Amino acid sequence: MKKLLLGLAGVILLLLIFSLANPNYSEKRGALSTVGKSLFTSNYHHYLVAESAGQILQAQYNLAVIARASQYIGSLGSNTTTYRKIASIAAEADHECSRLELVLDLAVMTTSDSSNVLALGESACRIKSVEDELLWQKAYDLMLERAEFSSLEIALEKQKAH
Repeated sequence: MKKLLLGLAGVILLLLIFSLANPNYSEKRGALSTVGKSLFTSNYHHYLVAESAGQILQAQYNLAVIARASQYIGSLGSNTTTYRKIASIAAEADHECSRLELVLDLAVMTTSDSSNVLALGESACRIKSVEDELLWQKAYDLMLERAEFSSLEIALEKQKAH
């Protein structure tokens, strides 16, 4: 297992070095750097954290969401499937979708309603009209109101403590 992790870390490092020469990949470099740091500092799911690097390499948009999801996977240890699916939604999106940042925060704050969080995430990048946006925002606000934790900071603090 340790050899696998070192190999994956080596691949990530190699990719980072190759991409340093191309200024067009600065956002990918930053996201890969975040994943690399998470790989070495995380307490859980090292393989899944490394998997995020592959998503970043394939994705064109929402790289920060994927990188932050990898941090949560490695540092929180629970609700991993939800974070992975949000990262997948982000990686497959055909445009930058700022609402996914909100959905990822909500996933950390709401640990018992993953299916609705994921449904909200899936719809976040498909908003086509003002009406769609209002409906999405209403659903988000309702879920945020019902969240187990009142803020992202509190949620992270409490969940890392366990």
